[in-house]
Amino acid sequence: MCISQQPGAAMADLIDALAMPSSSATRTVDALVEIGALFRTPHESDRRRVTLNLSAQGKQLLAEAAGAVAALGLSPEFSAAIR
Repeated sequence: MCISQQPGAAMADLIDALAMPSSSATRTVDALVEIGALFRTPHESDRRRVTLNLSAQGKQLLAEAAGAVAALGLSPEFSAAIR
């Protein structure tokens, strides 16, 4: 699961995909929100949930990271995994 491929993903989806404790995922998302790479939006039908979306800056950072990985000459599978 990648937020760029699944805009509006829930925190629970991210936690499951990363197989990390919820507190770690929350701190990571908080840091990405703080630098403007990610934003939270209230869920349309469930006010207890939030959805996660990349900002324009987040998309730019992701593209730069993908370019850096590609420049390393890593396998196409690994490169695709970070997108």
